[in-house]
Amino acid sequence: MKKPRLSVMPLAAALVCVGLAAVAMSAGAAGGRTYKTTIASVGRGDETVEGRISSPKAACLGHRLVRGEMFPGGAPRPLGNVSTDGSGRFSYDVDFENAPPHLHFTVQLYVTSKGLGGGALCEGARLTTTVH
Repeated sequence: MKKPRLSVMPLAAALVCVGLAAVAMSAGAAGGRTYKTTIASVGRGDETVEGRISSPKAACLGHRLVRGEMFPGGAPRPLGNVSTDGSGRFSYDVDFENAPPHLHFTVQLYVTSKGLGGGALCEGARLTTTVH
């Protein structure tokens, strides 16, 4: 009985194709740009904590998830999750009814990263600041 022979050429060709595909995929991912995101402003409204993010890429401003937590001088109070509007603005409803008007408190905010496709990425951002 004769042993079947494996042909080396089809196997080598398949390995070369797999290698080229891997290089093409990594080059596409590496070719994507990363855009900086910053939390440009945070302030206190009548019954809100509001802010705005900024980025050199306009597509990075809208529909970004912002997670927040407030530290009013005791246990932290979660502000929750909100999304930015198309211009990068966001707002949390906060009940300041019994708070003195001069109350200062710390807010921690985190903006999640956002993929734009084609390997492009809007960076996430963090900020801890005092709000007056």
